[in-house]
Amino acid sequence: MAYEKSDATKLRRSAIRIFRAGLAAAEAGSAVRRHFSVADGYVCAGDVRLSLEDFDRIFLVAAGKAAVEMAAAVEAIGGRRLRGGLAVTKQAVARGRLRKIKIIEAEHPIPGRAGVRAVEMIRELLRELNARDLLVVAISGGASALLPAPADPITLEAKQRTTELLLRAGADIGERSEEHTSELQSHHD
Repeated sequence: MAYEKSDATKLRRSAIRIFRAGLAAAEAGSAVRRHFSVADGYVCAGDVRLSLEDFDRIFLVAAGKAAVEMAAAVEAIGGRRLRGGLAVTKQAVARGRLRKIKIIEAEHPIPGRAGVRAVEMIRELLRELNARDLLVVAISGGASALLPAPADPITLEAKQRTTELLLRAGADIGERSEEHTSELQSHHD
């Protein structure tokens, strides 16, 4: 009987290790660390490799429920070249502190006024950039609700009401897509 219990314990421990490894691999900061680097005079994102000689400063805009985790990874990787930026995340989700990136909490899943303010802050940051600045953008799930930028003649209130109705009707994320009503998102045919 003790042999069987020992085997079960080993299996349980193995299952826990596998589960934890899966969580670590799926964590947004880990994904950023796998695909973004700043080293040997280059900044690399996926297959894109840019010479740091072409840039004086690096800024970040991160948006989504994993924005803070992604921003923390970019801060660690970017080092002294990262000058600042914004991380827009869901209210009550923001954990930890970032040194150079300002954390902004906005409404989700119903877009709200804090998200509209976040869009304005991003626009202000973009206006400050010049040709020698590199903007890194990291997007995770929830960004479309966190960054509402209603396209005229659509109002924030109309987007809120539409989102509420779609949620009540059980619409999935694809059906709730806001790309046709937002200035920040483009429509793809």
